[in-house]
Amino acid sequence: MDDLIEFKNSVALHIKQNKIVSELIEKIKSEIPKLEELKLDPELTKYIVTVVENKINKQEAKEIDKYNLCITVLCGLFELNESETNFLYKQIKYLEHNKQIKKISTSKKVKSNVWAWLKKKIL
Repeated sequence: MDDLIEFKNSVALHIKQNKIVSELIEKIKSEIPKLEELKLDPELTKYIVTVVENKINKQEAKEIDKYNLCITVLCGLFELNESETNFLYKQIKYLEHNKQIKKISTSKKVKSNVWAWLKKKIL
């Protein structure tokens, strides 16, 4: 019965934010050995910001603070002090102002989903 009633508005946004954070933390921890060495690495920050940017649609972007979402992911990965948090915040601002954060095109997303579906059906 609970499946028939969906969460809406702020609760749905909160759930989506938590899902993005937990999935991203889990993926990074499982795929990157010696993660602690990349604590303030700009490439890791760029990866996280790009993933967050592509997971949030235009309508949700008005209501979700992407900067804080990225910082939450980074805090989940590392123990950050205030100066490191400020440094990462400035790094994210720099990436955005210099147009380093790229949206993945819809055609590329469709191709990826179709390919994943085909692999799943064939294998």
